[in-house]
Amino acid sequence: MLTIFDRLVFHIVSQIPPGKVTTYGEIAKALGDVRAARAVGASLPKNPRPVEIPCHRVVMSDGSLGGYAFGGPERKRELLLAEGVPFKGDRVDLSKALVTHEYFDVLPILSRMREAQQRLADLLVSEEHIAEDFEVAVGVDVSFWKDLAVAAAVTVDRKGNVLDVNTVRGHPLFPYVPTYLAFREFPLVARALRNLDYDVLFADGQGVLHPRRMGEAAHFGVVLDVPSVGVAKSHLVGELSGDRVLLGGEHLGYLVRGAYVSPGQYMDVEGARSVALAFWPPNMKQPLPLRLAHRYSLSEMRRWREELLD
Repeated sequence: MLTIFDRLVFHIVSQIPPGKVTTYGEIAKALGDVRAARAVGASLPKNPRPVEIPCHRVVMSDGSLGGYAFGGPERKRELLLAEGVPFKGDRVDLSKALVTHEYFDVLPILSRMREAQQRLADLLVSEEHIAEDFEVAVGVDVSFWKDLAVAAAVTVDRKGNVLDVNTVRGHPLFPYVPTYLAFREFPLVARALRNLDYDVLFADGQGVLHPRRMGEAAHFGVVLDVPSVGVAKSHLVGELSGDRVLLGGEHLGYLVRGAYVSPGQYMDVEGARSVALAFWPPNMKQPLPLRLAHRYSLSEMRRWREELLD
């Protein structure tokens, strides 16, 4: 299944002239962000017409050949030599053959996504809250395998009782690119949340601890117009000062039990920590709603894979 991102990558590759090459990074820059270089590399093996769409003309940033799904590096080298691409030893001479990102006529989709994040960030509202303001929380998580995805949403009350569980199967419309994760997961998350009642949403990702203050939890909260909290397993931005996380000198999150907790929509930083801890058993690495959502998404993914492999 080809995504919009795949099709844009192939549109760029189709513009590389014979005798020239470009790099994964230059394609990513043409799409709006060099951080998408790895996603570009994941798209190329999906090429439906490798003769017409010359993905052999895409090499590494140092001129080394990289992979080639249609015959391996030796075949890639043969094709480039036949087109007159100059080499220095075993690497392409990029000083003579490189086509840079400015050459390509393509929609810079990642630039558009950044602009959307910035517009959403303008809609963020910080509100003071305490744990007692929320009786029911929902945790959302998405599991991926190849071109399959399963989203789970689990509602839990403050006593730890599971109230509802929804799982949704689907296909991601966008690849993993750092800082754009909400665009990959939101369509499935929104479906999983249908018909659920809850007071606050937990996302397995950042809230405002994000370069544009629009991590998953913030993104979901603004679009769905609900209070939200991000609980991320890893550091993305900011500096630690004790257990506080500062971004640009502003206190935007806490390090809690090894996770990074930050507010999303309708939440302040103190409230985010308080609410997270209210649903967070001391023996777990995440709040209970997130732990359960992760478990249910993985379980449903295993069932789906077994069905496909039978």
